[in-house]
Amino acid sequence: MKRIALILVVGIVWGCARVQVDTKPIKVDISMRVDVYEHVAKAVESIEDQVYGPSSPEKKLNWLIGFEEVYAADSSAASPEAAAAIAARKSRAEQVSHFMELGYIGVNHNALLQKMPNITTAQDQQIEQLVQAENRDRQVIYQSVAAGNGVPVGETYKVLFTDQYQRAPAGWYFEMYEAASGGYVWKKK
Repeated sequence: MKRIALILVVGIVWGCARVQVDTKPIKVDISMRVDVYEHVAKAVESIEDQVYGPSSPEKKLNWLIGFEEVYAADSSAASPEAAAAIAARKSRAEQVSHFMELGYIGVNHNALLQKMPNITTAQDQQIEQLVQAENRDRQVIYQSVAAGNGVPVGETYKVLFTDQYQRAPAGWYFEMYEAASGGYVWKKK
């Protein structure tokens, strides 16, 4: 009996002994990256809708209200500069589309326009001026979207490139990553 009592006392003392484990809390926020991406994607979609019109007919609210051009998420521009850049892009969207259809310009991997290599036309100077003006405005918008969502500009390039690729008709040129060569190559959509 004494032996059992001794085992119980030792067990109780051992069980009540203070064990200190030094832990540091670990915070994991898995949804943050997806949430940031969604916000950037919505901002990009809104901007591209303002420039080229909605990508899908169900987003256009005209049939409900009867206004000429009302979109679901208009004017997500964070600054007056970005709003001016969107307006400028909208004013030249038809001209950009025309040269894209002709294959004179394409969209590079940073979602900027680029004159296609090895193409010369009588309109080279006009195309170069168009590309420069469009890229200036695109960069203002991209930086605004990045700043408004707290992400690096490189993240907006990826989202914008994807959105532009999805909107583009077949035959437009895009600079795509090619795993085999480990670099970027121009491909028709």
